[in-house]
This record gives sequence, structure tokens and C-alpha cells, in this order.
Amino acid sequence: SVAVDDVFVKPSVARHQLDTQVTLRNTSPRDVTGQIQWAAVDEKSGAVAHRFEAQSFRVAAGAITTLDLSGAWPDPILWWPDAPHLYDLRTTVLVGGKPVDVKDTRFGFREWRCEGTQFTLNGIVWHMWADLVGVNSSPEAWLAAYRRTNQRTTRMSTAGQAGPETRWLGLEPHKALEFCDRNGVVVRRNTTL
Repeated sequence: SVAVDDVFVKPSVARHQLDTQVTLRNTSPRDVTGQIQWAAVDEKSGAVAHRFEAQSFRVAAGAITTLDLSGAWPDPILWWPDAPHLYDLRTTVLVGGKPVDVKDTRFGFREWRCEGTQFTLNGIVWHMWADLVGVNSSPEAWLAAYRRTNQRTTRMSTAGQAGPETRWLGLEPHKALEFCDRNGVVVRRNTTL
């Protein structure tokens, strides 16, 4: 009756902390109390990299509520374009001590900031340049051209309605962004002007 509707992950390299917003939906006709357990799982090994303190919740009957979770994480492996390390944030809803829903949300521990006229990635000034590398037959061919020409960012438009016109080399927007994340591609995402 209570499920995770959405998870928004907000890493902070500067504060050595992971903030998360977890939205819960209660479809039952009664108020429900329970706990959220949350842990970062290494995407490659499947091992728990960091476990955070569980948090209690209460969701009114037929309601949606968003919980703000926050926990220290002193030593995550940072996401860098040349070493794109990824985690899955596993959120588990417990009611009566039993798991009723589990959701994994993929993320890289990184922090982009705008400091004056500079963009920084994980506290390091990050100069971005790009030259559209042309049309390619597949995401893999595009990635090879991106790397061969030493690009540092790419622009991805997600204008219009969902459908073939918004696909990037055959991938739906969320799959295209996941491909870029996994391969260390910095994306400037934009829509119509």
C-alpha cells in the first residue's frame, strides 16, 4: 500500500554528504507508519558502499509525502569523466518491520558548481568545450568520435513530446543520459529556445 514514487539524489562533495528526497505514495484507506532504509550500492560489484541511518515516516491515507533524508559520507568514490563511477541508491520501505517496496536510483557522486565565471566539478575548475561531432550510426560510434576529438561536453536536446523525434541515436532521453553518465560524458541538457 505504500510505495516509493520518486527519488531525487543530491550529492555534496564540499560537505561530504548525500541528501535525498524520497516521495512516498500511500494508496491504502488508512494512515501508514514505517521506516525508510537507504544505502548506496556499488553499481559494478553490487556491494553496499555506504549505509545511512534509517528514518521513520508517516503517510496519511491516500496521500503523497516527500521525505528529506541527509547523511554524512566521508569517502565516496567520485564520478569523473575519465573514471565515471556509479552507485545505486537503494531505498527500502519497511512497514511493520517488513519490506513492502524497494527502488534503486542510479547516480554518480559529483557536484557541479558555478563559482563566479567558472564551472567546477568536484571543486576543480572544469573548462568545457565541444564541437558537434556529427551524425553517427550508433551511440558507440558517437562516443568514439567524442573521445577521438577530445570533447569535454555535449549538448542534448529533449524538446517536444516523447517519441522518435526526441530520441538520441535511437535511445529515449533517460537511456541516452544513462549512456552518457556511464561513459563519462558531461551533458548540457536543453530544450527549445
